[in-house]
Amino acid sequence: MKAFNKKSYSGITMIELLIAIALGSVVTAAVIQVFLSNKQTSRLQEQMSRLQENGRFAMEIISRDLRSADYWGCVGDKSRVFNNIKPGVAEFIDLAEAIDGDDGVGDAPDSLFIAGSVHVDESLVRVDQPFASGEPIPVTGAGAVDLVDKTLVVGDCEKSNVFVATAANNTQVIHGLGKNDSATPTCPGGTHCFSNGYNQRALLYEAYTAEYKVVDKTLIRTFNGQDTRIASGISNFQVQYGIDQNNDETADLYVNRTNLGANIDQVVSIRVHLLLETLEDNTATTANSVLFNWAEDKLNGNTVNLDNLQNLKTTINDNRVRRPFVVTVAIRNRIS
Repeated sequence: MKAFNKKSYSGITMIELLIAIALGSVVTAAVIQVFLSNKQTSRLQEQMSRLQENGRFAMEIISRDLRSADYWGCVGDKSRVFNNIKPGVAEFIDLAEAIDGDDGVGDAPDSLFIAGSVHVDESLVRVDQPFASGEPIPVTGAGAVDLVDKTLVVGDCEKSNVFVATAANNTQVIHGLGKNDSATPTCPGGTHCFSNGYNQRALLYEAYTAEYKVVDKTLIRTFNGQDTRIASGISNFQVQYGIDQNNDETADLYVNRTNLGANIDQVVSIRVHLLLETLEDNTATTANSVLFNWAEDKLNGNTVNLDNLQNLKTTINDNRVRRPFVVTVAIRNRIS
């Protein structure tokens, strides 16, 4: 009988097995750590990309509205702009408050109101002959019928009149009584008259209103009564008004709406501050804080009451990443 040879069988010992398991665990843990790190980095980059995109888009929309704010034709001097619309009707726009807003309570977001007008596309409708102040506006273009019940401006570089189009067809735009008051006391009874008549060089403009406010961390733009969501992840929205105190068409100081008081007609620029946050929590590895700074200047030589709004340091116990955005826009229709 052949003897059993123990040396003909080989294997690993328990110690070797434990060492192999330990090394494998280290390698697996390292791979998992690299994967999680890459996943977190990718998540952070995606969230920051969306934050940057939201911030830039919101600032672009606000800036565009501000650049055309308080524009009522090429007259330049607002004293030559006549508002024919009856106060209290839905289409009424207070020309004295074409740029306005409200301060949020404490450090709550502000709101901003803008009004102005944009040129009506002459390929759709245009003034084609002179007309007297009490006559319908003679026009050419099929687009005139779309102007009914809209707030319009007719003007040249001498005078402008703001009114509501009460009726229209392919040949005329009618500015009747009802929603319009006569801008001149000599207007015949039963008709509406502008402050003056115009020649065929007069232009038509469509008025607009735009209000910005933050609802549930979403920036809402209400344009002519219609709400549009502009950007999400809005942690704060603050507005400062640039005042020209020496008539050089440059802002000498920036204040909030409360401290602006009755000086709204001196505003020549607007500074908007937005604080955005990532849409998802746990984007950062730890809770973080950000300095959201909108310090104000002095008003009439005295430091204005900043409440708790100056150098607001936002620290929130979550792991969202926050970034401030700021833009200053000149109201070009209030400067030469």
